[in-house]
Amino acid sequence: MKKNLFIGVVLATIVSAMAFASCDFVGTSCKLTNDIDSISYAQGMLVGTNIAPQMSFDPKMDKAEFLRGFKSGLKSDSTAYSYKIGEQVGFNIAMNMERDVNILGVMMNKDVFLKAFVAAVNEDSLLFTRTDANEIANTIMEKLLQQKREAEEARFAATPEAQENLAKGEAWLAEKAKEEGVVKTESGLLYKVITEGKGDKATIDSNITMNYRGTLIDGTEFDKNQNVGGLVSQFVPGFTEGLQLMNKGAKYEFYIPASLGYGALVQGNIPSNSVLVFEVELVDIQ
Repeated sequence: MKKNLFIGVVLATIVSAMAFASCDFVGTSCKLTNDIDSISYAQGMLVGTNIAPQMSFDPKMDKAEFLRGFKSGLKSDSTAYSYKIGEQVGFNIAMNMERDVNILGVMMNKDVFLKAFVAAVNEDSLLFTRTDANEIANTIMEKLLQQKREAEEARFAATPEAQENLAKGEAWLAEKAKEEGVVKTESGLLYKVITEGKGDKATIDSNITMNYRGTLIDGTEFDKNQNVGGLVSQFVPGFTEGLQLMNKGAKYEFYIPASLGYGALVQGNIPSNSVLVFEVELVDIQ
């Protein structure tokens, strides 16, 4: 087995003893005069080659500024430790806030965040208990996610493709409802029994195992899976409703209107306002 070059405190001593005076920022210009130089160069190279590919995925990354900050941090003494750690935590949270804009559609108020953070770190009095803060954060996050979803759905719904798909889907469902053996529920879900099962039906809280195949009305397959598990409640409304009609061992076909599927949203290779057609076999109910 190869020995790990990173050996606890010894590594920390080696890194702190690295002399940059003998090297500039051109890697081949370093003169390695002893074992400490050699291991220092080897470790720096390994860490750098691990980081370099990751940096290419961040469009905001400026390598020159990154290296300037890295050099500053690496050469700082222990008196700067707390400051550097705080700065790094702040940077990480700032980046998370920017990423959250894509998810929630809003940017956090950094000044308010900072006031609460400082008060919490200093163990001062706070506006909320920890339990209340968790509940408030989760409730507002769900609200913001719903608002963003509704805004995206409205934007997609206004496109010619979405309007055309909606009209085609409604016409297709109207014809499908006339077929022998096809049943329409109050919600608008259509289904057909291929094979009846035995025993109790699945409920909203059931954990089930199933085989399924999903297609669009033109026969294009968008998903297929065997012996996949999940909670009945976790799927789109039409699929969840259909599962609750089934007994263990049953095989049904679902014809799910866009309003009970993904609506006007585009989901992967499922176009806006698509009717979803599923063949489902309920293998087991837990």
